[in-house]
Amino acid sequence: MGRKIVGILILIGILFPSKYSFSQEIEGAAPPAGAEASLSYYGVAQLTKIRNSGEVCVGMQVGYKPFEFKNEKGEIIGFDVDIAKELAKALGAELIIKEYKWEDLTKNLGGEINLIISGMSRTLDRAFYVNFTNPYFQSGQLMIVNEKNIHLKDPYELNVKGRRIIVVGGTTGEDLANKKFKNAKIISVLNEQEAADKLNSDKGDAFLFDKPFIEYLGYSYSKWKVLPTQLTQEAYCFAIPKGDLDFLLWLNYFIEELKISGKYKEIYNKWFKY
Repeated sequence: MGRKIVGILILIGILFPSKYSFSQEIEGAAPPAGAEASLSYYGVAQLTKIRNSGEVCVGMQVGYKPFEFKNEKGEIIGFDVDIAKELAKALGAELIIKEYKWEDLTKNLGGEINLIISGMSRTLDRAFYVNFTNPYFQSGQLMIVNEKNIHLKDPYELNVKGRRIIVVGGTTGEDLANKKFKNAKIISVLNEQEAADKLNSDKGDAFLFDKPFIEYLGYSYSKWKVLPTQLTQEAYCFAIPKGDLDFLLWLNYFIEELKISGKYKEIYNKWFKY
């Protein structure tokens, strides 16, 4: 890993002479005249943007327990929120959380928001439009069934005509359902809460979604059953604008330091008690 990073930095040093020094960008020195304009081809320099504004704007789709959701007071809380708070501390900036629908998150990346921290799985398709950091959370797809279907033991028992599988639109769960459960009826909804409501009212037989939320539902709805077979292995990553290597390297270092310091484990244990 170290050799790869050194190789990348050497290559960048050749392509972009000293006026694009990463040490200047990260350690706080003002960028040379013209550097900001030149960097714009590869993406706006988010570290400079954050430092100049004193704010780090993080995009989230709120409603994904226990990652980002609202408490009784209307405050946004959760695992991702606590991670974002630590990020803001490390940057010496004020944290601004901006809410979006899932499909609007990447549209505002690099404009209204500096990065996305919202339980986003790294995929090859998404990597065409955003850069992903190293993983900060391991996940995958699980299925939960309502009380009428607790006799089922394997997710693929639902891959038959007449069965109804609920998914959230635009997610890796929807992609998986369309590829692997072609015999069942796939019901696409807007968000996790709508999916849970449909399953609870028997408007679907199962809900296919990310492991952490499915396990949370299994903990919250004792009459439902989480089918034990995990269907995919996925990694949650921060998403940032394409081409901003300074920001990418800094965030990867932040994630590493968060884990080494023990703070990551502390936040994890706070939100994943089941």
